Amino acid sequence: MSGDNYGVRDAVIECADQYLSPGDLNTLVDHMWERTEKAPDEYRGRNWLFAIESIARQIKDPALFEKARRRSWGELSVAAFLDIAQVHFDAGDPQSALEWLQKAKATDTFKQYERDELMLKILEALGDHEQAGIQAELMFDRGRTRESLDRLLAIVGKENKPAIIEEACNAISSQDNFSSGDTEFLLDVGCLEDAEEHVLRFSDQMNGRLYTSLLPIATTLAKRKRRLAASMVYRALLESILARGVSKYYTHGVRYLRKLDKLAGKIDDWHGYLSHAAYMAQLKEDHGRKRSFWSRYEA
Repeated sequence: MSGDNYGVRDAVIECADQYLSPGDLNTLVDHMWERTEKAPDEYRGRNWLFAIESIARQIKDPALFEKARRRSWGELSVAAFLDIAQVHFDAGDPQSALEWLQKAKATDTFKQYERDELMLKILEALGDHEQAGIQAELMFDRGRTRESLDRLLAIVGKENKPAIIEEACNAISSQDNFSSGDTEFLLDVGCLEDAEEHVLRFSDQMNGRLYTSLLPIATTLAKRKRRLAASMVYRALLESILARGVSKYYTHGVRYLRKLDKLAGKIDDWHGYLSHAAYMAQLKEDHGRKRSFWSRYEA
């Protein structure tokens, strides 16, 4: 058991409760404590302590888990508070879980998402409907998504949906920076004008390298006939590719430029933004030497 070059020991320990009796698990833990004492260095000793933590999670023993974590690291961290709280919760003791989770300072944002998720589960388990609503609202404000909205509405009632969405739109409109997450949320809940306004207002802030979040936004805006806003997003995506000058990405850039060509034919008012013709002129001035790109575009 001391050697584990292929991770077999860890895989076996992670499901030990499925094939060992409670008595055998206690014997295994005792053996691991002995191995910890005899470990030739801190690193290998800590590996055994990690294994004890795994067993403690499986048998839902918060005291054992805490003992192993303290032995591993000494002073407990925010991550430790969260992990110990989770074991208490899994053991059916939400009140102790709450007390452990509250040991983390509110100003410390480490593992904030995981802490928020567990806090909401704890409050619901305790039957504290009011605080659960406050927690769900806090989580929604931290990350506005359809999922976080639905979770909030499940607690406060679906009749509050229009007011919550309106308040979220107002909060987003008062921001000083572009947020792809908020833009996606606005599109998801049907606030097309707000999404369009957000994109246009911060068009110079969009980072085209973040294509996994920007491309769905551009696609949705185009489908919803918000063509000017869609064009601004496609421009950011295109400019990022050309700025990098890596030819293997030019196929994507060509696709974005052709999207821009198609959208431009249906835009009558550019509202002060560069028209497609002016944009193309600027693009060729800045990247005209990238012959590989232009040859693909013109093919």
